[in-house]
Amino acid sequence: MEQARAIVGELREEFVDADIPDWRLRERLVGLASELDGAPEESLPRALKTTAAREAAYRFLGNRRVTAAGILAPHMAATVRRARQHETVYVVSDTTEFSFSGERGARLGRLQGETRGFLGHFALAVSADGKRRPLGVVGMELLVRSEERKQHRNIYQRKKDPERESLRWARMVESTNEQLGHVHAIHVMDSEADIYELLTDMTSAGCSFIVRAGQDRLVTEDEGCLSEAVANGEILLERDVALSRRTVGTSKPGRKPSRRNGPRDARLARLQISCRQVSLKRPKTCTMEYPGAIVVNVVRVFEPTPPEGQAPVEWQLLTTEPITTVAEVAAIVDGYRTRWLIEEYFKAIKTGCAYESRQLESLRTLSNFLAIIAVLAWRLLLLRAIHRGERDMRADAILGADLLEALAERLKDIGERKPLPPSPSVDDAMKGIARLGGHITSNGAPGWQVLWRGYQDLLIWGGGYIRGRSITYKDQS
Repeated sequence: MEQARAIVGELREEFVDADIPDWRLRERLVGLASELDGAPEESLPRALKTTAAREAAYRFLGNRRVTAAGILAPHMAATVRRARQHETVYVVSDTTEFSFSGERGARLGRLQGETRGFLGHFALAVSADGKRRPLGVVGMELLVRSEERKQHRNIYQRKKDPERESLRWARMVESTNEQLGHVHAIHVMDSEADIYELLTDMTSAGCSFIVRAGQDRLVTEDEGCLSEAVANGEILLERDVALSRRTVGTSKPGRKPSRRNGPRDARLARLQISCRQVSLKRPKTCTMEYPGAIVVNVVRVFEPTPPEGQAPVEWQLLTTEPITTVAEVAAIVDGYRTRWLIEEYFKAIKTGCAYESRQLESLRTLSNFLAIIAVLAWRLLLLRAIHRGERDMRADAILGADLLEALAERLKDIGERKPLPPSPSVDDAMKGIARLGGHITSNGAPGWQVLWRGYQDLLIWGGGYIRGRSITYKDQS
């Protein structure tokens, strides 16, 4: 079944050289991950069929010699190898909450209101070749808040706190740059990373970035605020972008839902794009050790005529990337759009891998298990990315001939009216796999959940088919 894993690569390579001192623990990790890979949403008791396997898994997750960083080490190394095959990669960073109920929640940190849990700050490497293929995780940091709220008399004091949560952005930039080495990385972040100190440090270090503006900062050209400075820029291009329906406003950890993230209907938005260069003034809350201004390029993406009752789309993207041509400006917009991939990644962790419903009791076991899930969730997204980015490629370039044959037979086996073509494309094969997962064509393009269900169905059924066919050939010979 080596060829059967050709679509998303060998899982063993992502775990086999884990930074864990005992080889038996490393092998246990590979076995546990392999069991979960087949059914990532299943609970441990259901995924692990025997009592001995379940007890071994719980002992592994609670072992003091096992750490989340050690589990992730081989996957991050593999991610760097994949990144080196690309001229440029995006490093998309963001934070999500993991909340837990009951007694275990009480042993963790505070979140919003009465909820308990911790924050997870992640960085994904994504190809910048237009295909937006997720290459893997290059950073994961967990933050557990104290029950005692820090008392600061003013914003300046809060900015001087060396343990403030906002420093996680700078730590992630530093650690991912160190790992990626000479790979050209463009850091993509949402508006929570619009921090003057962070922007200044990245600019001084020669880092490339695309950060959505979250504050209407003062600029130095006697034009008032940023929004005023970019309001009358020349329109360089227009784009139609499909916006998904949003029923409930979302917000960053610890913040109330903002107006811009409120509910909206699904629609096709006509967006206009302009750009210019500005100098952002140092805010009063920033210490004098930082320069009085920094120069950044700004790309403004806005919806001039939204439907009645709908808030207009508007992004102001702060970037180090050049804006001299229409193509360069379009690339910046496309670069920021990769940020949505990490939102899908969080959904894959929480929904596709059911992480928050796991009955694990301690921060150690939860963090070690999250490190495993972090890799499995990436594999869920990768399958869909291959479908979307390699649609016209021949299917045998990513899927072994044996498994392609098994897919054709499996579709016949379930009575599928649309057979696999004799020389299928990636699109043909993936749509066939999606049908095995229960995809309904009228629902649009298949998502990662239905693709993974179909893929697992194919691996299980196809393995038996290939073995049975091999036995038949031997008997005939």
